[in-house]
Amino acid sequence: MGCAVVGSAIIGVLISATVAGSHAIGVDPDNIGTPIASSFGDMSTLFILSIVSSLLFTQQANIWPLALVVLGLLALGYLLLRIVRGNEHMAHHHITEGWIPLVYAAATSSIAGIIVEKCAERYPGMPALVPVMNGIGGNIGTVFASRLSTSLHRSSRSATNSLHHTPPSSSSSEHTLVMMILLLINLPVQLGFLAMHRVVDHSLHVSLWFVLLYVAATVVHGLIILLLGRLACTFLWARGYDPDDCVNPFITGTGDMLGTVLLALVFFVIA
Repeated sequence: MGCAVVGSAIIGVLISATVAGSHAIGVDPDNIGTPIASSFGDMSTLFILSIVSSLLFTQQANIWPLALVVLGLLALGYLLLRIVRGNEHMAHHHITEGWIPLVYAAATSSIAGIIVEKCAERYPGMPALVPVMNGIGGNIGTVFASRLSTSLHRSSRSATNSLHHTPPSSSSSEHTLVMMILLLINLPVQLGFLAMHRVVDHSLHVSLWFVLLYVAATVVHGLIILLLGRLACTFLWARGYDPDDCVNPFITGTGDMLGTVLLALVFFVIA
């Protein structure tokens, strides 16, 4: 609980700084915000978890430090809830919306972890490739969903302003082009990490068939994630939901489970 609270606070500050800095230098924050959040989120959570676990482990025989930590977190949660409830223009609706996608993401990521645990003994090289397969696929999916959500918001504001009405900034063909570019970006990054992993760790036997199946799995994974992101954004927007609140957890959760299953199939076929 403590790691989640502190990690969320760090990521919130980091994303706010990233968006502000991106606008200052003229860079679209949709292209860099979600990858930074996912990469630094994992790293900061593991770092904080190691520190908190080390501190609490030395005090496990004494219940009072643990009780103080729990009470402090409850007090902090109540304070943050009051702050959010007072912000009616921006964050008030987050108290009641967005919980289902987060629960879904937690459940599917847990299932992916169970699959990795079951396959790790039989396929020793698989755990090292899971973060890259799922991480890169999830990143390109969230980048695309963020861009599409921004486009929908911009088009909606333009349509409601009759005096300054402008056509939507992104058409369906442009969204398809962005999908293809992101899918192509996925391939060299995946192959580069596979080559680097082969040089560093010789336990993974990288044959030509393995490379071909791995590339096919990454393409299928990335394509499905991009299509799901596009369908989810348009589906939720048409029903009055903000895609920024719901789509990214859905994409990352689905991407983790799907990528893990596809990677396990690759190792199964090769074996």
